[in-house]
Amino acid sequence: MAKQEETNCKIHTVEDLLAHALALETDAAEKYREIADVMKLHNNPEVADLFMILASYADQHAGEMQEKARGMKIPHIAPWDFVWAGDNSPETADMSQIHYKMTPYHVLHIALTLETDARDFYAKIAKESTNKDVILLAAEFADEETEHVELLQNWIPRYPKPAENWEEDLDPPVVHE
Repeated sequence: MAKQEETNCKIHTVEDLLAHALALETDAAEKYREIADVMKLHNNPEVADLFMILASYADQHAGEMQEKARGMKIPHIAPWDFVWAGDNSPETADMSQIHYKMTPYHVLHIALTLETDARDFYAKIAKESTNKDVILLAAEFADEETEHVELLQNWIPRYPKPAENWEEDLDPPVVHE
């Protein structure tokens, strides 16, 4: 389920790294809010609230990135020029994993995978870069993501694993073709 990242040392400056980090966090927050809205529409308030909490954490982290970027000229990067594989950043939820009957257990497992992917993304940059400042900042970001992974690992036991066939719906929503 983890995404394979292909940085190929394309992040050469702290400004490049911060541009990627800002996009990663803002994309994550936007997607979490989008999913929360969908969960509200499907009368799944507990899951909606949890996605909103995750969005607020991503917003907070983006704010920290913006503070680090203060006074720097952060480059604009076209969506197709980001160094992560695929269309989404490592910390952006994939809508194919979302189900209107999902539980907090599912949310936390999705978030755990995303935080692990983000940690691995930054760790790979720290390992492959030749710029000392990029290495230090990427390692710092990897450590922060590790803290997020640990936080989620501590949250998961609070929510029981749902029964088999949790997604079964005897009266599913109408789908217009």
